[in-house]
Amino acid sequence: GDSVTIEILLDHERMPTIQVLKRSYMINKSMLADVIKAFKEGDAKLLGDVIVRESEIDRLYFLVVRQLKSAVRYQQVAEKLGITNQRDSLGYRIVVKSFERIGDHIENIAKSGLQLIEKKQSIERFEGLAARVLEVYEKAAGALFKQDISMVDGVFDDLKEIEKMYLKISNSLFQQKMGVQASLLQKTVLDSLSRISGYSADIAEIAMNMSVKVP
Repeated sequence: GDSVTIEILLDHERMPTIQVLKRSYMINKSMLADVIKAFKEGDAKLLGDVIVRESEIDRLYFLVVRQLKSAVRYQQVAEKLGITNQRDSLGYRIVVKSFERIGDHIENIAKSGLQLIEKKQSIERFEGLAARVLEVYEKAAGALFKQDISMVDGVFDDLKEIEKMYLKISNSLFQQKMGVQASLLQKTVLDSLSRISGYSADIAEIAMNMSVKVP
């Protein structure tokens, strides 16, 4: 019956949803930090390690999706998972999808970086932008997990700076003489960094929405 189903769900999903989201956040954060380190040092092995770790983000994404589906059906499960209302459930769904997409883009960056190292192409140019993107990601997640909306303003200020850095690097790529393949790989890195900042903005917006108390 239903009581058996609920027990099975709780057994599989003992970790509260917010804890799973925090774990996803931390894995992405460590992956992006390692990408920055690899860019600085031209470390192909470290980029390979980043690519391997991305599968954990996918696993956690599917876990949260299962949790949220269960929470909608069973109030008892929702309470156990720390989901107090429908709005939180919708917010978490967008957040976990953003984390999953961020993981995909970090993987894209690492794969492109590996190929650029093989082609003896410099990847140092992306280090500053990647560091700024990591800051934005940390602020957005901080606003969500600490429920500190003062951090959201910093996110949107940083996004303007990231846009300037993106355009500067993009223009410099056009002016350099390099092969088509190398050019495409560099553009992939650049675009994926930009997309990560965009998903971070989405997370910041969800943090703002979730901070508004429901009467």
